[in-house]
Amino acid sequence: MDAGHKFRFQARSFDGTQELREPPVPLLGHQISELTKDMKTVYGKTQKNKNSNKRKHSGDEEGEERDISCVFRKRCYLFQLPYWETLLLRHNLDFMHIQKNVFDNTANTLLGVDKKSKDNLNARLDLREMGIRPDLHPSDIGNNRSYIPPAPYSMDSKEKKLFCEVLKGARFPDGYASNLHNKVRVDEKRLIRLKTHDCHIIMQDLLPLAIRGVLPERVCIPLIKLSNYFKKLCSKVISVSEMQRLEAEIPETICLLEKIISGYYANLAFL
Repeated sequence: MDAGHKFRFQARSFDGTQELREPPVPLLGHQISELTKDMKTVYGKTQKNKNSNKRKHSGDEEGEERDISCVFRKRCYLFQLPYWETLLLRHNLDFMHIQKNVFDNTANTLLGVDKKSKDNLNARLDLREMGIRPDLHPSDIGNNRSYIPPAPYSMDSKEKKLFCEVLKGARFPDGYASNLHNKVRVDEKRLIRLKTHDCHIIMQDLLPLAIRGVLPERVCIPLIKLSNYFKKLCSKVISVSEMQRLEAEIPETICLLEKIISGYYANLAFL
């Protein structure tokens, strides 16, 4: 994003601070190899510490210093290959699975699915801690319960039902997509047993149609832009200039989503 872009100075819309830093410079292969050459890596699953997710106390200077200095958690075993650090592209991401994760998080957040929505009590508490978006801060109602005010993307029961009816009633040419009739529960207002290709079709073709009549314009526009981004990447023919345009537009789209959906689209930095 340009250094003078207006989003850089809208502190209240993001984390409460102005973003004046330059984008990070990707490390070269030999730089990563040098940083990780003395790292002892234990492969396989390890038992997680129950307190690992808890925030460290402000007085724990040693823990804070360790978090800053430890950039990498493990060294990829492929660096043992003599040519690995000279490769320009060392890792490939699975596009279809990334798209499925994005759609699952988006759909569950819009439908307010318990334990799967990214808009939960912890996300609202983070907003209160950062001192931004006071209209979304939770309030205590007693008995260890909290009231979470509705967000701009929150849908009522009728709107969720209409959203699901659009997906359930979709018809496709033979061989284009699977039948979504049995994967959309209109009464329960949720989606079940979606495969990767199902999410691929809904994200690119049906999501813009389903949200257009139930969500406000300022919520629909960035979601439609995100849908079009994935659709352009899946085009049979794509030019270098088109890829450059998509790369320039996706940061602004993510920022628009961050201004609306609290604490969710920060994990889309890889786009």
